[in-house]
Amino acid sequence: MKVLLTAINAKYIHSNLAVYSLKANCGSYESQVKLMEYSINQYPEEIFQSLYREKADVICFSCYIWNIEMVGQIAGWLSLVAPGTKLWLGGPEVSFDVEDRLNSWKFIDGVMYGEGEDTFREMMAVWNGEKNIEGVRGIGHRHEDGKAHVHLPRDFVNMSGLNFVYTR
Repeated sequence: MKVLLTAINAKYIHSNLAVYSLKANCGSYESQVKLMEYSINQYPEEIFQSLYREKADVICFSCYIWNIEMVGQIAGWLSLVAPGTKLWLGGPEVSFDVEDRLNSWKFIDGVMYGEGEDTFREMMAVWNGEKNIEGVRGIGHRHEDGKAHVHLPRDFVNMSGLNFVYTR
């Protein structure tokens, strides 16, 4: 299993703490996760090619107001050339309209909403065939029939229980 956590930052000097925290807190699955960071100043085609070359099983995008259009463009292209790759979104720009996003972006498999550390770890178990997706809170996903299904929200994460991202 190869999962990419993808950040398209506003500048090269910025870093996306969210993807680092997801990786640092995904438990025994950490070796299956690779961080990919880019900038909105890069050509979308360059980012697309880089992600495609990774041949990942799952690509997750961290979505913000400054990158959402580029994420949509790149994810749309990936859905055409790598149809077996699961495409997931997370972050503040997609957390408030999960069902609408799934209905309008048919190429997306799911959205993680709210605090993602526990959700991402559970989704790693799902993608590894160890857990049923219906038991995961804080997500919306597409059923086999194509209809969007939004699960109940997750309780707030106890921040004191998280691994500190910069110790790795």
